[in-house]
Amino acid sequence: MNAMRAIAATACFALMPAFAVEPLDAERLEEARAIIKAMEIDKQLDQMVAVMSQALSQRLGQAGGVAGTNPRVAQIIVGESMAMSRENAVRPGGLIDTVVQVYAEKFTLDELRQIRAFHESPVAKKMQQATPELMQRVIRQSMIQNKEMLPGLCARVKRRLQEEKVPEAQTFGCPAVWS
Repeated sequence: MNAMRAIAATACFALMPAFAVEPLDAERLEEARAIIKAMEIDKQLDQMVAVMSQALSQRLGQAGGVAGTNPRVAQIIVGESMAMSRENAVRPGGLIDTVVQVYAEKFTLDELRQIRAFHESPVAKKMQQATPELMQRVIRQSMIQNKEMLPGLCARVKRRLQEEKVPEAQTFGCPAVWS
């Protein structure tokens, strides 16, 4: 889940809306779509879903319960959640259409053409090919760091609950997956 949060946060940051430089027109939307195609967003989306599936599978296994004890249940949960994520991204009005809209709003037609030229360049293609490996390394490291952080987080939460005199502070215990 932390991997998904990191990816979602990155996507949200990259898609922060800005004021349009000039009125939006069909040509800019078309150029923005060409950028998305040149960026091979569909392949990147599939790669992200695969990495997120691995991370979700690990988290389900650690969480226990029926998903942690029955591999088939975990497999179905992962499969369906990743299928829904992909479906939501590619549906009309989904994430890909949102990216197209934001690019078309943010950049002029000339800027969009320059962006597409970059994404069609050899260095951009190399970057796209390296992205899955890089993402796996970053997500793996993030998961290690998060796991190392959880016992300290538990202690901080308990201390904060006590400081604020929240009644549950006395009975608060960290979930098993936090230790």
